[in-house]
Amino acid sequence: MHPVVAQAFECSNHKSLSYVSKCKIKFTGIRFLRKSQGYKFMEKILDLYNEIYELKSRNIGEGHPQTIDVLRHIVKIEHSIMKMKENTKNNKKRNEFLKK
Repeated sequence: MHPVVAQAFECSNHKSLSYVSKCKIKFTGIRFLRKSQGYKFMEKILDLYNEIYELKSRNIGEGHPQTIDVLRHIVKIEHSIMKMKENTKNNKKRNEFLKK
């Protein structure tokens, strides 16, 4: 992934932004990265969701519906990454079998 893309959604340099603005920037990053589906992009999406979870749990609490919704998205992305790994593994096995 290009370093500029990875740094575009970092909010640590902007001290004056509220947590809501930081979350909006990170959600925008997630929407942008979803267009390019790949393992590296999915890992970055997972990192962004984890950062959003930390921000929301620190500011509005862990039991808030918005925080729980972020956790649901984290589980969904982890499941997608796991499926992607399994598909890659199965494709390698199938290709080795077809070569024989």
